[in-house]
Amino acid sequence: MQKCAQILKNADKMALLPHIKPDGDTLGSAFALCAALRKMGKMCYVVTDYDIVGKLAVLLENNDYHTKDCGGFETAVAIDTADRALLGRCDAAFPKIDLSIDHHKSNKNFAAYTWMDVMAAATGELVYDLINELGVEIDEYIARALYIAISTDTGCFRYANTTARTFLIASHISGMFTGRDKLNLSLFSQKSKRKIELEGYAAGKMRFFEDDKIALILLDSRSLEGVSEDDFEGISQIGVSVEGVEVGIVARQQDETEWRISMRSNEYVDVSAICAFFGGGGHSRASGCTVVGDIEEAAQKMIEMIKERIK
Repeated sequence: MQKCAQILKNADKMALLPHIKPDGDTLGSAFALCAALRKMGKMCYVVTDYDIVGKLAVLLENNDYHTKDCGGFETAVAIDTADRALLGRCDAAFPKIDLSIDHHKSNKNFAAYTWMDVMAAATGELVYDLINELGVEIDEYIARALYIAISTDTGCFRYANTTARTFLIASHISGMFTGRDKLNLSLFSQKSKRKIELEGYAAGKMRFFEDDKIALILLDSRSLEGVSEDDFEGISQIGVSVEGVEVGIVARQQDETEWRISMRSNEYVDVSAICAFFGGGGHSRASGCTVVGDIEEAAQKMIEMIKERIK
């Protein structure tokens, strides 16, 4: 952490790079760190391909921290990103990644320096420590951004990755901004009509294997028409929400032959090892990968691998 802080203190004109299809942790961590570095007088932006819309657009309120322009930066920092291929077009725009801040054990050490802690529930926890190490006072905006990062990656503190330290940090920052109840309502309770429809459709498509310990959902492109990233958030949890299921697999069609896999487990199966076999990775209880070709064949291989790990 000290080395990481020193790199940032010595740097200027910094680009903070979230991963593609950004979630609350990568964006919350990036915007919190960006705000802290701006308070130190640094020129810093969060650089991403994506329009930040929906529930996470609250991070854009009253600031100019976000840009899609990749030019003019001297230092590139990847946030919550295990593989530089997950940087989208920023992969080519930034040939050298100077620093990576991450909590995924599948991190491929693509940066010149990497600060990684797999015991952290979210990268937001690392950024919280880093901001304190930099000597920057956490204001209302930074506290809200960190809360978004940590709460979303822990399922509002319900997932197995939540630790006592997670609660300590949340206890500190949650008292530093207003509207936490409204924010929680938006992030974890309110759903669009399309999302409700998708949840019902996905539940109806669920298939079970190995005495109902494995749940599989295949969602083709037709079923995903009109579905936003906000709407799809949480769909990967449907399988493991069924009592008795240990591993849930959701396959989402990207194009004619490509499928994006989200895999979750409840107690003991390390799904990151299975996703790594298919070129992906992530956490022990939440991982993903992309497969090209026959989805039924790929799903069958995944199920066979999970069966070997089922108790």
